[in-house]
Amino acid sequence: MLAELLRALGVTDAVMPDGLAERAALYRSRLADRRILVLLGD
Repeated sequence: MLAELLRALGVTDAVMPDGLAERAALYRSRLADRRILVLLGD
């Protein structure tokens, strides 16, 4: 799920981190200067 969100933010598979903690850190850094609403559903 986090990988899909990162791809939507422009992160390519070539630079996609393998670990969950690294992906979460990248997600936070990509959103640090933005205001964004994320809706999740089944």
